[in-house]
Amino acid sequence: MATTTNYSWTTPDDTDLVKDGAAAIRTLGSSIDTTVFANAGNAINKTIVDQKADLIVGTAADTVARLAVGTNGQYLAANSATATGLEWQTVSAGGMTSIASGTLSGASVSITSIPGTYNEIWLYVNAVDLSDDDTWTYVQFNSVTSGSKYFEWASGTATATGGGNADSLGLIRASDNAVTTSSALLRLVNYNTTNSHKLGQSISVGIDKTTTTTLLPNSMNHLFNSPSAAITSIQIFPQAGTFQGGTYALYGVK
Repeated sequence: MATTTNYSWTTPDDTDLVKDGAAAIRTLGSSIDTTVFANAGNAINKTIVDQKADLIVGTAADTVARLAVGTNGQYLAANSATATGLEWQTVSAGGMTSIASGTLSGASVSITSIPGTYNEIWLYVNAVDLSDDDTWTYVQFNSVTSGSKYFEWASGTATATGGGNADSLGLIRASDNAVTTSSALLRLVNYNTTNSHKLGQSISVGIDKTTTTTLLPNSMNHLFNSPSAAITSIQIFPQAGTFQGGTYALYGVK
């Protein structure tokens, strides 16, 4: 007797003289019935999914379940705490969180209660308008003016006020009368540590109204010599006179 290629069902040879055709048909039918029943039991029923993009997910050995499709723009992430071990998550709007923002006015602006939950903080100062011409805008951390110092290593066409060791950090140099192109970005990478000096980098551009020349771009590296205290406040103030305008924004970066 011959057998089928895939399931080895018994069938007569071409040369066999079949004496009992009914018995042969029953034997073949029984074999087919057994195989189909076994395969059907191992198959995944299509009714498990309800809509486009539903997923069939393994939840245990030989066990599956439906994971409903997420919303547009979400991504699939592993999460062992869920029933399926997967979940749809919403893409974060970004790793930057606004901590504080406002306008520059008066003799100084202070940003306080800076949380220590970020990897970095970025301070952006824009469109500085000063009452005195050709003046630096300074920053200090934790209101420290003595004892702990601010160090600068400047590059570019201008030399930062304070040289290599100063009581304040020269952030941006600009003229009076709302020079809107004057801006600076200060990045502090380990502001929240309590066992090391604070490292940072800034880049800024300013305009000297008297000569109408660009004083910067200028890039500087900084060190705040206060290893035992995290930076929890920032003070922004002009070298002389007062702020007549401008904005600031502080961001936390994860």
